Amino acid sequence: MTDDERRELQILGVMLKDLRTKKKLTLDKISKGARCSIGYLSQLERGKVSPTISAFKKIATALGVDLMYFFNNGSPTTSYVVRKHERQKLTNPTAGVVYELLKPSGVAGVLEPLLIRFKPRAKSETRAYTHRGEECLYILKGTLEFYLNNEAYVLNEGDSIWYPAALSHGWKNTSNEITLAIRVTTPPSF
Repeated sequence: MTDDERRELQILGVMLKDLRTKKKLTLDKISKGARCSIGYLSQLERGKVSPTISAFKKIATALGVDLMYFFNNGSPTTSYVVRKHERQKLTNPTAGVVYELLKPSGVAGVLEPLLIRFKPRAKSETRAYTHRGEECLYILKGTLEFYLNNEAYVLNEGDSIWYPAALSHGWKNTSNEITLAIRVTTPPSF
């Protein structure tokens, strides 16, 4: 883990604890709502562990906020334009992926466009992930092995895949290079 990633985890931990204490919620209450242990939440608040996206979403919901609250300092934006240097980023060091939100954070909508950087040899946390909605993934650069209903597809630069998100899906970057892709999801997951 890099120094920047450690700093991000510490900032996230402070934000989690601040929001929890402002709302006068106990670790026990949040752990029951998010279905995770008190110890795990304590480690998150101290910046010791990196949450999975699904765990982080459950914690945000238990705290009564949208996931992007933590990446926009709790304030929604009214701009329709997202400049390259202003993109909200969500790093998942466990999976080896960085998500960049291509729509203004905090804005409600039915689509969620993301720029995704898959680090070399990165892989999804589970190869049998399902949820409601649909997704489309377009490979801008590199190669990605994509799993859909236990079938593997090799996606190269310029390839795309669309699928109902209720089908089990996962991915792996089998190369030693960064793979860059755009994913559009409905309904939004962040």
